[in-house]
Amino acid sequence: MLKITIITLSILFSVSCYGIECESEFQKHLKNDINLNHDKFDQTEYSGFRALGNKGCYKEAADLVELYINKHNSKGLTIRWHVAQLRALSGDNKKAAKNGRLSLADSATSSKTSLRWNDYVLASIGFFEGNKDVLIRHRNMVAKGKDEHFGNELNLKMLDKLIKHFGKSYKYASNTE
Repeated sequence: MLKITIITLSILFSVSCYGIECESEFQKHLKNDINLNHDKFDQTEYSGFRALGNKGCYKEAADLVELYINKHNSKGLTIRWHVAQLRALSGDNKKAAKNGRLSLADSATSSKTSLRWNDYVLASIGFFEGNKDVLIRHRNMVAKGKDEHFGNELNLKMLDKLIKHFGKSYKYASNTE
């Protein structure tokens, strides 16, 4: 009994320390990174929200991106998509789907590119919402454009992982072959 209690306490301690670490990291990045330019904040591997995400602090990274979006009045679709991914990685599929919808391109923008962005996002939302038919239908649209844009091929690989691991967490599905 004592052994089980010690193990339980050490697990609880580890979990609470992780939470404190993420909160501390969030506060540090909130002070320093919220004023970075877009490329440094959004596109640089160990900077901005990515530094938090690389440590597994997905909720905090999503919170930081949302604060950045609001502060800078960012309208970019990919930065909003990063919130969706981070919410999904943290297990909050409802917020992931909501932010995914906010990252959809309008029809005029969507028709100007061979990247099947909206289909990729809608397929992912299908995964977040547990709707395999939507996931597969939009995955197939991305597949049709595989040779039209290199991004379609990359996105197709991710969508195939989501189909293969449907019903699992996004974190598991996106990080497993």
